[in-house]
Order: sequence, then C-alpha cells, then structure tokens
Amino acid sequence: MNTGNGQRQHDPHEFWSTRGVGMDNQSEVYDVPAIRAKLLEKMKDDPGAYPKLIEQQFPRILAKIADLWGKPELDRYLDVLMFTDRHDRQGFPPDIAVEVFRLSTAHAALNLVKQTATTGWSSAEEVNLQKKPLPRMNEYRRRRPGES
Repeated sequence: MNTGNGQRQHDPHEFWSTRGVGMDNQSEVYDVPAIRAKLLEKMKDDPGAYPKLIEQQFPRILAKIADLWGKPELDRYLDVLMFTDRHDRQGFPPDIAVEVFRLSTAHAALNLVKQTATTGWSSAEEVNLQKKPLPRMNEYRRRRPGES
C-alpha cells in the first residue's frame, strides 16, 4: 500500500494472509489465500468443514492438509494431530481440536482407506473358532448315583 510520501505501508491483511500467525508463527511464508482456494477446490463435497481457525492460527498445518486432501495419508496425519504419545505436547485449544475432528470426519467420508468390518474377534485364531461347542444345558442334568 502506497502512503503517498514514497514509502510503502504494509497492509495488515496482506501481511497476515501470507505469513504464519498465532502459535504457528515461524519465519516461513504461506500464501494462505492460495492454500484456501486449493483446499476449498478439493473439499467441494463438504466446504462447510473448511478449517477457518486452523487457517488463522496454524497456516503450516493448513498447507499440509491442502497438500494431502484426497489422499489416505491425510487420515494418518489428522490422527497424529489429534492423538500424540509425546508428553511435552499441550494439545490444541478446544476449538481447533473440533476443526481437526470435523476435517477427519469429512475426509473419512471420502472412503479412501479400505475399512474392514471386525467384531473384535479378528485376532482370534481360526483353530479356536472350530472347537467343539459347549453342550446344551439339558445335557448337564444331574446324574443319579449308579447312572452312566
């Protein structure tokens, strides 16, 4: 933005749209409008799940999501964002966590990862499943002395 005196004054909207802000503010430069357009194009089936707060506070994460949208790797990335075993992590603020969950749900709806229906017994060995079933209750009747 030109101030008329030969000096260029930075438009604050321009600055925040191209640099990481919030907790993700690092020296990297992000073209957030371009990332937004890219992600919205990929999310055409569910634009309501677009992560506005992640865009504002974590543009690095937004860029990664935009790159991975439509690929099975994004499911794993979102899982890592939601669940970590690192004890030095504080976690996301609740409103950001909700957006991550919403993204995860929207992306899972694309059915990119083959899901196998299991009953919880999928790890049981087939040998154990073919064992003789238990006798019926009436076969347990008390035997009287002298009966065989």
